[in-house]
Amino acid sequence: MSLQTALVLAIIFFIYEFLATMDAYGPKIVIGILPLLSGFFAGILLGNVALGATIGAITQLIALGAVPMGGAVPPDFGMVAITAVVLSSIAGLDPMVAIVLALPAGILGMYFDIIGRTVNISLVHRVDKLIEEGEIDEIDKWHLMGMPILGLFRGVAVAIAVFIVTALGGEALKTFLESLPKWVLDGLAVAGAVLPAMGLGLILTYLGLGRYKWYFIIAFLLVSLINISFTFAIVIIAGFIIIWYKYRGALKIEGGEGSEGVGLPKEILRSSKLRSVLFFESSWNYELMQGLGYLFSILPILKHIYKGDELKNAAKAHLEFFNTNPVLAPMVVGLDGAIENTRRGDLDFIRKLKIGLMGPLAGFGDSVIWLATGGVLLILAITLINGGLVWAPLIFIIAFDIVTFTIRFKSFDFGYNRGLSLVKVFSEERMRSIREFAETLAIFSVGAIIPIVFQVRPVVGAEVLATIDASLGIFSLTLFVSALIGLGLTLLAEYLYSKGFKIYYVLVVLFAIGFILGALGILGAVGYVEIPSS
Repeated sequence: MSLQTALVLAIIFFIYEFLATMDAYGPKIVIGILPLLSGFFAGILLGNVALGATIGAITQLIALGAVPMGGAVPPDFGMVAITAVVLSSIAGLDPMVAIVLALPAGILGMYFDIIGRTVNISLVHRVDKLIEEGEIDEIDKWHLMGMPILGLFRGVAVAIAVFIVTALGGEALKTFLESLPKWVLDGLAVAGAVLPAMGLGLILTYLGLGRYKWYFIIAFLLVSLINISFTFAIVIIAGFIIIWYKYRGALKIEGGEGSEGVGLPKEILRSSKLRSVLFFESSWNYELMQGLGYLFSILPILKHIYKGDELKNAAKAHLEFFNTNPVLAPMVVGLDGAIENTRRGDLDFIRKLKIGLMGPLAGFGDSVIWLATGGVLLILAITLINGGLVWAPLIFIIAFDIVTFTIRFKSFDFGYNRGLSLVKVFSEERMRSIREFAETLAIFSVGAIIPIVFQVRPVVGAEVLATIDASLGIFSLTLFVSALIGLGLTLLAEYLYSKGFKIYYVLVVLFAIGFILGALGILGAVGYVEIPSS
């Protein structure tokens, strides 16, 4: 195939991946970066819907078992699906053979995705400076800029893969990746995997372990030691129930909404709701994850309630680490808005409440919405494709949108209404108990999240650890050592913050540690797949 044709196809798929990424980190209407849908739409673009649907279904089945829980960055199987469809179309390859040859494209996509999320950290620091300068109205555009940044890097990765396989063939892509220094790729992967220590360390700086340290330790040990499915979800839900039971008297809510005199204007609520539903993850990055998106979502409410320096302080308080299931995130924003309106300036309480909720909602949302609901719908679509219904991916899109958009919009309303009930019926004594509940839940959640967020594994001694793991049953020494690494980095970040280090310097320290350990082959990132030499 001519270089001109290869370039045209590369541009077409760059545009597709750019738009698909904008949607995936924005409204999530199509979620075209999923392997099933990437293959399907690639087939449409190349005029072979059946081939695209078939390769998308096969790749999705592979991805169902290969994607680790906890937000890690695995090889991008959506890019594998696109590249495989292109290969199969231009070379007449069997779909399975095309998928195997296209696997290096997933590794390329993984690295470009890591770079995009890392570049988005610059948006956080720009917004932080804007808050200090009082330019609050400028925050929105910098948050939304995260989508095209991610789209650009992911689009370039797809364009490179498509151009190489179209112009030279599948083996050329493998040769291209092999030509890059392995230590650079390893270092970059591990550096990206350890950066969440920045946000978690900052949270511990705010909260402090204090008298809640045993909740933190128990949560950390349970999640890091027990190697069974849904460990995180089980631990976080069980912890929530136990902590709730301890404070159940203070948490009992009587009466209905009863919100006369404390409600926010409808247009303010509508703006905040749409932001949290449609653009919550637009600036996803390795420092604060969804933190800037949370500020973006609550900002209309903050601007209505606060002015001047109070608004700057409120915005600054909300520019912090936050990470939960995006479908349920509007519930926290709605609850926050109601309490913010009636307990003006109580930013410490609000911080602890939202941090305490992000763990339980993440555990429930990831297991019930992404894995259970999404998994069932994906399997249904794959089954229909195997039965000859090549347009089945459209059924998945419609069904998944009905479920998730209903939950996203309704969860905001539920959180807001529940917040109004909270602020109406709680006495000051009860609110003090709520503070303790929020602090306990927040510390417990952070302890449970650390083993999940840090997707790194020791390379040195890996065989010894694997041998030991084989005799431990449901316990895993490898996972425990990995969790200890994440814990150590988080505590290091907390220590640096306590000594007055700026976030930027903590970023440099953590990135350097991760890159060096990865480049030296001491640590490896989960999801990294080594390209074997031919």
